[in-house]
Amino acid sequence: MSRAGCWRRALPLSAVVAAFAGGVGAEMPHAYNLHGMPGLIDMPSADMAPDGEVSLSFASLPQGERYSASFQALPWLATTFRYSGIGEGDLASDRALWDRSLDVAVRLAEEDRYMPAIALGVRDILGTGVLAGEYVVATKHLTPTLAVTGGLGWGRLATGNRIGSIGTRPDDEGSATGGELRLDSLFRGDVGLFGGLRWQSPVAGLSFVGEYSSDDYSAESSFGVDRARSAWNAGVEYRLTDYAQVGLYALNGEGVAFRLTAFANPAGPDIVPKRPDGWTPPTAPRNLTAAFEGSGLRPVRFRQNGDFCEVSVENQRFRKSAEALARAEQVMRATYGDGCGRIRVMLSTHGLDASGTDFVARSEDGTPLFTGAGPVDPQWQPNDELGFGSLDWSVGPLVRLSFFDPDQPVYHDLSLAASAEVQLWPGLSLSGQVSQTVFGDYDEMTRGPKGSLPRVRTDAARYNNEDGRRIDYLTVDHYAQHSAELFSHLSFGYLEQMYAGLVSEIYWRPIGSSLAYGAELNYVKARDFDQQFGLRDLPGLEKLHGHASVYWRTGYHDLDVQVDVGRYLAGDDGATLTVSRSFHNGWEIGAFVTKTTASADEFGEGSFDKGIVLRVPLGIGWTGETRAQSVQRISSLTGDGGQRLSIRNRLNDMLKPESSPGIFGSTVYCRPGNACAKQATP
Repeated sequence: MSRAGCWRRALPLSAVVAAFAGGVGAEMPHAYNLHGMPGLIDMPSADMAPDGEVSLSFASLPQGERYSASFQALPWLATTFRYSGIGEGDLASDRALWDRSLDVAVRLAEEDRYMPAIALGVRDILGTGVLAGEYVVATKHLTPTLAVTGGLGWGRLATGNRIGSIGTRPDDEGSATGGELRLDSLFRGDVGLFGGLRWQSPVAGLSFVGEYSSDDYSAESSFGVDRARSAWNAGVEYRLTDYAQVGLYALNGEGVAFRLTAFANPAGPDIVPKRPDGWTPPTAPRNLTAAFEGSGLRPVRFRQNGDFCEVSVENQRFRKSAEALARAEQVMRATYGDGCGRIRVMLSTHGLDASGTDFVARSEDGTPLFTGAGPVDPQWQPNDELGFGSLDWSVGPLVRLSFFDPDQPVYHDLSLAASAEVQLWPGLSLSGQVSQTVFGDYDEMTRGPKGSLPRVRTDAARYNNEDGRRIDYLTVDHYAQHSAELFSHLSFGYLEQMYAGLVSEIYWRPIGSSLAYGAELNYVKARDFDQQFGLRDLPGLEKLHGHASVYWRTGYHDLDVQVDVGRYLAGDDGATLTVSRSFHNGWEIGAFVTKTTASADEFGEGSFDKGIVLRVPLGIGWTGETRAQSVQRISSLTGDGGQRLSIRNRLNDMLKPESSPGIFGSTVYCRPGNACAKQATP
């Protein structure tokens, strides 16, 4: 692959870097290696990134290029999903290998005054084995500006500087199709020694790093890559901003390597409601609907009993649900004054009340802290259903991305999309979206079928090749709340890009429990490739299928666990495990794995379905407040096994953001200004 091609593919990441701004700290910054993990140059270290940090890395090496997406999933757990191009051939050349791999590192001990940090890691735990290796590594900061690292490596990390062996390592670790755990080879075979130093110079953000590598790159020799001529690597790194770093290295005596990394951290402290700035409630509103005008919220229901007021609102603007809560309290307090001593705000979606928070305004002696701005029209009656018969619509850009394709790292499509939703009746809505490609390369996607299962997803390229006007979805949806714990959802129409039909769903969330339960039964037919109104026959499609689901909010670092058991689109039976971490600002990052009755041979390359889920709010810093978000479900190699419908507005997905723990179901005491705090009820 030409170096020019490498740099062109680095441009999107460069744009990400340019979008961030900020100063550079004086302390030794953490750094990533050429594999996208915290480390030295090519070797790992025992350092961990700050909890919750997400990074994207591009590395250009004499041996090829690497694209990495990393996530510090927990304070002691680092993960990286990597896409590597090996060799100098073009994308379609027989000399080039495009390999997908997953790395995991666990910190076994934290650094203290006398002892180093110790970590254990596995590279390419599910891949073809080309990058496979394991290590135990220790890192000690001798001074605030100098850190030393030393470790032992197995597999690829023992192809150079071998000092001994432990057991016998299989010659054929990994597999041609990938996706199989290589448990029989972990920490076995030859042992290599590696180490290095990192020094933070007096110049802020400028670091120097050197290492002695135990990887001689012999694994790439079959792809026309020369073995390392030297085990010594050295380089210089510079922290461009608090969110980006570049590195330039002399690597293996073969040439120069370059790394560009951009990172961000969605983690933050617990949020208590804070009234958003930039809006003043109207005085003397005609009714409650008028009182909420321009607030970013839509009132749905209201009732009053003495000085207790309860209002249900739909959050149309705020990324942080806590801000929506505080805005609703602000409107109610301005409208009713001391007529509402206790205000319960329910965040609602499609008429379903997710959960509520009570606000109590008072001073130390118990007197009300707020007074109303004006009365509400007495002709407006409590308990009215509000906000229905409304029309929401939007026209704007739609960005579609397809990552880690066997032919190239990313395909992109920019379309113009028009969407609309009308609330026909409480709980009943009609919604749809049409889009038209403006530019992109989805029409060049050539990914074809693999394995022997019905082509329920591997025909996706034929849908993506369509660059004309498309009906993305067109559905009639009915949502019902049967009690505070029980919800249901029916959806009929053109459900997603590839399928049309009927979805039925029920969801039970016991009050006070960390568990919720769901069941889904669907009947579908395949859509025509042009994504208009036509349907087509798809041999082997399991038209009637469904799942039972269990959702668990663990309470540990906001981790959620979801287990789905049932029948998939290709008729295979099995289960999907999803583990994700949610952040208070709307980010959600997770991973999933599906195992079904479909064999590895039936599935084809990749052996089984697995990947990552990334939900990123779009209103971050440089845009206005918005609930818009980008959701990417990225599989290393999408096959036909373990495939479900891509349904908008599954009940758990709808209700979870509006009922996050730690703020909802609590009592919040507010004093003048923006001072609100969660406290135990006195």
